Amino acid sequence: RSIVCEGGPNLNATLLPLGLIDELHLVYAPKLAGGRDPLTILGGETLDPTIDLDLLTLHESGGYLYARYGVRAAT
Repeated sequence: RSIVCEGGPNLNATLLPLGLIDELHLVYAPKLAGGRDPLTILGGETLDPTIDLDLLTLHESGGYLYARYGVRAAT
């Protein structure tokens, strides 16, 4: 029983504080970007308390990093 959601900062900001995400898959591209509105995976307000992640797997291919994190339950 699982659902895979592909979304951005707004979806993450909605689901993470509600405890509805147990894994987070991130791809790190070998690129740098600047500007007034920085790229981020989490929009909205600052999380309080913060959410801790545990690195489960890390793979590299073509200079890209594929990371899979477990989301720790709030205590």
